[in-house]
Amino acid sequence: MSSNHSPSEAHDVEMRFLGDDLALNFINTAYGVGKGARECLRTDADVLNWLGRAELPAQASGIKRGELVRQALELRQIALELVEKRATGKAGNPQGLNRLLEAGSRYSQLVWPRSGPPALATHERLGGVEGLLLPVAQAVADLLSGTDFRYVRRCEGPECTLWFLDRTKAHSRRWCSPALCGNRAKVAAFRDRSRTA
Repeated sequence: MSSNHSPSEAHDVEMRFLGDDLALNFINTAYGVGKGARECLRTDADVLNWLGRAELPAQASGIKRGELVRQALELRQIALELVEKRATGKAGNPQGLNRLLEAGSRYSQLVWPRSGPPALATHERLGGVEGLLLPVAQAVADLLSGTDFRYVRRCEGPECTLWFLDRTKAHSRRWCSPALCGNRAKVAAFRDRSRTA
């Protein structure tokens, strides 16, 4: 069966783009703990919706139903394990990520607009599921190899599982979002001070 999913088939789970990095935003498509746990990628349509919101190519045709979400969940698990290993200074096994990266077939073309200087554009010859997920896999590889991991953090909120890249000037970010977990922490600290007063 081909995949021509309509947006209405996507589940209505809040997708949080708080990671300040494509790879971390992809990992964050599953978040929360216990009754607050949320899964953003349940169907192929959910994956296409996320890709579109991440401003990545999100056109699927000729893909067996369920294959996109299956491979996306597999890539997310691989990415999460590698980021956790890197964050703790341990060696990870990149075999699963490399398998997807090997599927790529990049080529460059010179783009020269009527006004302005020419620029080099990189394209992929890959279609199907691999073509859709390859930019995410590349973002994971770039994060793991080219980012100072002192600034890759998990939110300090006790019920939060979201990851982010601290791009603040002082590198003092502690929360996925000041409005979400940051506010909860302030309210909890205020309650604790009120009880002891």
